[in-house]
Amino acid sequence: MPIASGALLLWLGSVERPRLAQHLEAEEMEPAAWISDLVLGAATSAEAASLPDPSALYNAAVALGGDAQFVADQARTQAEWKRAAQSWERALNFLRAIPPGSPMYQAAQAKIYDYEGRLNRALGRMGRG
Repeated sequence: MPIASGALLLWLGSVERPRLAQHLEAEEMEPAAWISDLVLGAATSAEAASLPDPSALYNAAVALGGDAQFVADQARTQAEWKRAAQSWERALNFLRAIPPGSPMYQAAQAKIYDYEGRLNRALGRMGRG
């Protein structure tokens, strides 16, 4: 498991402890898959925007970005590239939820630029299989 996954697990552990425990006990998914599953709800809804701490949003996005890069580095199939692209999209959703008045805003904007490029490369590779 990449180091970023561990950081995300610590953050998610406080937010999603019951669901995290359920996934761990069932051992039904690979770590990156269930991390993405846990984050998906927050990253694709207004819940991400309602998180009070922009630093938490930024840290979660960076952790997801680390996981996305780990998946992309090993991706060989369309499904693996799709998984990487989905992780980049989720990370971008967290970054976009950081409000302009936040001290994290400028750093988030730089990451958005970086992650959009990585997402586009993953989407291109996904199309080529």
